[in-house]
Amino acid sequence: MVVILGVLLTAPMVYGKIMSHHVIRAEHLISKLGHVQIIDASWHMPSMNRNGFAEFCEERIPGAAFFDLDECCDKTSPMPHMMPSMSQFEAYMGGIGIVSEKPIVVYDSVSCALSL
Repeated sequence: MVVILGVLLTAPMVYGKIMSHHVIRAEHLISKLGHVQIIDASWHMPSMNRNGFAEFCEERIPGAAFFDLDECCDKTSPMPHMMPSMSQFEAYMGGIGIVSEKPIVVYDSVSCALSL
């Protein structure tokens, strides 16, 4: 199960539809710490002069793992960020400590742009 933590001021939208049923409030997440796996999926375009991993190291939700979009991809493709094979994905997720038995909360630092 994947639950997405979004910005509470605006509900994220996908294809013009509000996805509020996929958003949880910070208070609810706090009550679930230790019972869910948390992933920070922050990634920024190079022109933004921001580094998602550096920001993760400075500040994150307690217990969060960092999902590196540049690493979890099909490295055999000449194109960046192509979807990895299932075995590559499973190996990457296991490597950052994510297991399939517990719910996952995914968040990012740019209004849920990447966590959706």
